[in-house]
Amino acid sequence: MTLEKLGIPTVSVVTEPFGYKARAEVTALGLGMVAIQILPHPIGQISDEEMRALTDEAYDEVVFGLTRPAEEVAQAYQEAVAPRSAYSR
Repeated sequence: MTLEKLGIPTVSVVTEPFGYKARAEVTALGLGMVAIQILPHPIGQISDEEMRALTDEAYDEVVFGLTRPAEEVAQAYQEAVAPRSAYSR
């Protein structure tokens, strides 16, 4: 969370059970808007091929979160019908 405090764009990547905790941490630390990419859980016992498929699927959203203005990312996440990502405020 140090980079976010410096104003450097980041995307935190967590699995589903940790999405709520990640959003709570962002709020508790007063970080404002932070992009959080949420992957299915569990990932510890999936094959390398399955993990590559998950990361390939998440790649575009992570790049979007890192390269677009924070307000645009927040708006896109709010408009998503069933987002795999979250944008915490």
